[in-house]
Amino acid sequence: MENKVQVLETESWPPSETRPREDLPGPKANNQDEKLSILKRLFYRPSIPQQSHSDGGQATSSSKSQRRFSFRSRRCLALIGISIMLIVIIVVVLSTLLARNSRAKASSSPPMPGSPSDFVPESPIQRTNLHGVNFPDPFLYQSSGKWYTLGTNNAAGILDAPNNTFAQDYGDSNIQLASSTDLVHWTLSPESTTKVLADSGHWSISGTNTVGKAPPVPKASDWAPDIYKQTGASGDLLLYYTAASAERPGRHCIGVASTPASNGPAGPFVPASADPLICPLAQGGAIDPATFVDSPSNTTNTTTSAETPLYLVYKVDGNTLGHGGECGNTVPPLAPTPLMLQRLDAASSGLRTAADSPPVQLLARSDADGPLIEAPTLVRSAQGVYFLFFSSGCTRANDYDVKYATADRVDGPYARASEPLLQTGDFGGLVAPGSVSVSRGMKGEGWVMAFAARVQSQFGGVRELFVTGLELDGKVAKVVELGS
Repeated sequence: MENKVQVLETESWPPSETRPREDLPGPKANNQDEKLSILKRLFYRPSIPQQSHSDGGQATSSSKSQRRFSFRSRRCLALIGISIMLIVIIVVVLSTLLARNSRAKASSSPPMPGSPSDFVPESPIQRTNLHGVNFPDPFLYQSSGKWYTLGTNNAAGILDAPNNTFAQDYGDSNIQLASSTDLVHWTLSPESTTKVLADSGHWSISGTNTVGKAPPVPKASDWAPDIYKQTGASGDLLLYYTAASAERPGRHCIGVASTPASNGPAGPFVPASADPLICPLAQGGAIDPATFVDSPSNTTNTTTSAETPLYLVYKVDGNTLGHGGECGNTVPPLAPTPLMLQRLDAASSGLRTAADSPPVQLLARSDADGPLIEAPTLVRSAQGVYFLFFSSGCTRANDYDVKYATADRVDGPYARASEPLLQTGDFGGLVAPGSVSVSRGMKGEGWVMAFAARVQSQFGGVRELFVTGLELDGKVAKVVELGS
């Protein structure tokens, strides 16, 4: 009994007489397939059976079927083919998406002119000889029969700057300086030796702006200079400027610096105070100062001095508080970016704001302006009309433009013109024109205007210097040829 049990325990199941013979076709193969894993059934091929000798010496096939993985199996080849097709499809789809993205970027970025031939022959717009020079926020100033223009640091706001390719003296000076006798041909002072404003004040902090993948630029946060000559024979030159706040580095304030008039616009200017002149940090800061001198009979503000009233117009930089989008302020709710008028103290000849005159809002951003309005410039025509020039849109996009509004009094109300003065596409090639400076012509004849517009250069998309004549007729402004 014990022997029988032992035999039963070692005998495989089912008994040999009921098992299908491995050398017979038909159900045997199916039964074997059922025991194989999906992987082996799909990607393994039967190998040549091994021959063995029975006890009687007759050669027989091994009872165990041998299968080996094979790349040549039909299903493996099919899977490889499908994988290749999927890879090709993915590559094609990604290439298409990248191409669309490039086209979208190209369409959203300003198309930039590359030569003066981009402008139609009859255009009153003059492209200066400072080709490829980044000269944002130009300010025009006359002295001793010569024109000067001061501008924002040359490292500010360049688009798509190539790596390690920058202009000479890149970012070396807080303020740029150039001179000319005809407004078209300018001599640019090297930034490495230009010390118009070597120190922007204890209240400010060196900028950390970068352009593309460039290293930090220490002085790129000094913007939008403006000069005023104090009255009297001993009056100094005052430089109003924008600089980053040390208290809130992401926001800017307006400062004032002075130099003896004998030094001229090259300075050096020295900050007049340890504190900024205008600094509404809670509202986003203040930028783009521009002086305006008026007559006492043309203002509703009270005056304690017989001297001619001096004002500063500027922008409240509210888009620094925005919720994102173009220039940080196209995602609702949009932050206000009003243009303000601040009377300056007569006793200090412009070194302080007038204590009895709070700032007055001249203009607010509208929906048609996009994310902001900025860069205000105020002049009074020979007919007594106040023209407030400003830019709207985003300086990095092609919706940036030049607009204006008019009023009968310096503090408004101001009525907007129905059409922009300058915009992308005008005169056959302008792109994102803005940040104007308006001045009387030499000897007080006519009006001239300087502005910056985008041009593609070897250093990237820069804001190049342009000039034109300007006609103020009634409440209408029009660009005309220089000298008209």
